[in-house]
Amino acid sequence: MSNEISRVRIDNLNCVQQNELLKKKLDDLIAELKEKENEVEKFEQDNKQRHNKIDKRQLRVDKLNRIWAQLKDAGVDENSGPMEAKKNNILKQTKELEDEIVAVQKQWISNQTDLIERQTNHMNI
Repeated sequence: MSNEISRVRIDNLNCVQQNELLKKKLDDLIAELKEKENEVEKFEQDNKQRHNKIDKRQLRVDKLNRIWAQLKDAGVDENSGPMEAKKNNILKQTKELEDEIVAVQKQWISNQTDLIERQTNHMNI
């Protein structure tokens, strides 16, 4: 009888120890999950900021395109001096902004791909 009581106590202690181990592991996993969620949230905020930046630049390009179209529609002669210089300047700014937008969009796509990969890895955990 004493041996059986001892075995039951040992089993009980083993179960308690196993439960403590599992609880610690659970706490670690919850902490890691929160960390990953914060990281995903940061990526989403960065992507939103970049998207807003792209939108602002696109609006600026559109404005420059409208100005250029007005100059073109006004039938300004190619040798009109300051107006031609302004037009060339607007075209140059438009080209630079379009190049910058393309670069930012590529970065945004890259970040989106990275975010999806991280979310996939996160979901696999």
